[in-house]
Amino acid sequence: MMRVAILAALIAVAESVRVAKVQKGLLGKGQEIDVCFDVINELAEKDRQLSQNFQDDGDDRVGSKMSNGAKGLNYKDWAHAVKSQKNNRGTIFSCGYSSSWVGEVLTGLKTQYVEYSNYAPDLVVAKEKNITKYPYSDVTGGRVTKLFNESKGSKDGKLFRFKHTGIIDHVWAVEQLPGGKGYRVYQSYNGAYSLKAWLAGNISDIKYGPDKFGYDAVAWSRVVAQFNQTIVSACHGLTIHNAENITAGTCPIFGAHAPAFSQWAVFARDYGEEQVLENLETSRALFGKGQILNETTFFDEYVRRLEFISEFLLNSTIDETMVWTNLSSNKWIELFASPAPQQWVGLPTMLIPSMFSLKGYHLEVVVADINRNKREKSCCEHGDDLLSAIPDETGKLESCKYMGKGTHFKIIF
Repeated sequence: MMRVAILAALIAVAESVRVAKVQKGLLGKGQEIDVCFDVINELAEKDRQLSQNFQDDGDDRVGSKMSNGAKGLNYKDWAHAVKSQKNNRGTIFSCGYSSSWVGEVLTGLKTQYVEYSNYAPDLVVAKEKNITKYPYSDVTGGRVTKLFNESKGSKDGKLFRFKHTGIIDHVWAVEQLPGGKGYRVYQSYNGAYSLKAWLAGNISDIKYGPDKFGYDAVAWSRVVAQFNQTIVSACHGLTIHNAENITAGTCPIFGAHAPAFSQWAVFARDYGEEQVLENLETSRALFGKGQILNETTFFDEYVRRLEFISEFLLNSTIDETMVWTNLSSNKWIELFASPAPQQWVGLPTMLIPSMFSLKGYHLEVVVADINRNKREKSCCEHGDDLLSAIPDETGKLESCKYMGKGTHFKIIF
């Protein structure tokens, strides 16, 4: 009788959790509770701390992974060094950092050891420095479909951590759930929105405001500051604040492209709450909110868009007269929920990147397996490690408190 009572109590707890998630838009009818997603969703509340320290470069968890990786330590010593520090000291959310900590939750530090002990920002640098163990592969253009086709039907899960490199920059993660149950996308965008904003069940849960005050959807303050310097140096003393005055006469470096560049500068300067949230919700409705994409939707809607963008960017590096189009802009926003800050419709795709000495393009990916039998246990352990590395954090994850560390009472509705 005691065991029956305990089981009934556990079912009641699980049902109350499920109902709460449905009400918040975090769980669909008939969808099972996913502890790993719960862990990531809970930690996403602290995406800033888990991400990049903008004031003290390197004083964050990715910085710790990189600096200790450069010491030539074996895995055990490297992992101990990373885990023994209160190194989640981030001050801004940043796409590559979010991808790193999400990867740590789902696959652990061990799968990241090779990456950070053989670190390079991209394939080009890895080849230049002869870093033969650089773990990312080139899946530019049409190779994305092949990549996911090869993993179809996998009993275990997989984590794909992607990055655009060269003339454009963005990093994100795609989880393939065990047993062909679908796909889930995780991302933030430096200077635009946090992982918390990407995963939130309802747009009303996302608060917009100045980046420096800790909001989860923010204005382009760093983009504006960066490109203002470009305008000042190239446009005879003009600034982004009077960008309407940019012409071929005031900014001869842009020539016939000056009117489009002026439009871009005005847009970047004035990019505010309404547009930020509209673009965020456009993408979230398609691929965000923690929703699970079935195989058909994932291949037809997500992979096709990604291949289009990847092929477009590659072709732009071959034919430097190619301009950024309405179609490419829309596809980018649908995938990544924010405009590409170095692109504007009507401007050559290479124009602004070349001003920052950026060249070439690759879509890169590193893939890690997620053991289906250890998935929930591992996520709780890895999540607690990440939480405990935040200064002044002493608690445990709420997502795992009914299980005890390393256990999961799984109920499917």
